Amino acid sequence: MNKLILLTITLITSTLYSQKLKGFGGGGVYLNPAFEKSLFVNLNTGLEYKVNNLIKPEIEFNYYFGSLPDASIFNEANIQTSLLVRTTSAMGINFCPKINLGDYEDKVIFQIFTQFNIYNVTAKGSLFTLNSNQTNLIKTDSDEYKEIRYSFGIGIGMLFELNGNNSQSIALNLVYSNIEIGNAINKLKFNGVIETRQSLGISLKYYFSFKKNKNNIIN
Repeated sequence: MNKLILLTITLITSTLYSQKLKGFGGGGVYLNPAFEKSLFVNLNTGLEYKVNNLIKPEIEFNYYFGSLPDASIFNEANIQTSLLVRTTSAMGINFCPKINLGDYEDKVIFQIFTQFNIYNVTAKGSLFTLNSNQTNLIKTDSDEYKEIRYSFGIGIGMLFELNGNNSQSIALNLVYSNIEIGNAINKLKFNGVIETRQSLGISLKYYFSFKKNKNNIIN
């Protein structure tokens, strides 16, 4: 995993000042049934490479994090005895073939893309037990599990070009992903079965050019 990241950074650095490259940063929120009322959050940064006005693939570095709802544990008398707290995070690389469709003179572009992800998932769980007076929770056990996972995603969105000396734009995307963080959570020693393979999210990205556009023409 570390060698793959290093190789990717080396390739990016070798062409960093090319006018065909744009940097970007952004984030998104994902809905998943396992998280109930909670959201699964994504932060990202990366580079877009312009093959032509139609094809603009991306490489993206991602960080995901979220918390499952706390699970209360009761005894036979229906009295709460403990509380289970679980969190999960993932860090990885996303290769994203992307097609842009539209009139650049109008500065609004429709885009379609796919995502191929490799990421390292970390799941953590802590068990808190109520004291004899039922007033304080005391941490009595904890566990952690890590694994490498792969996933695929697909999305559509709108790209809005902005004015300025540099070529800048903002993209609003709707993304479907089968990123799997539930398997790591299931490996925790005091957890049940969680299924998190189906996620729907909204993401926002800001793109910027590394070089000034002297003619103020959209790249």
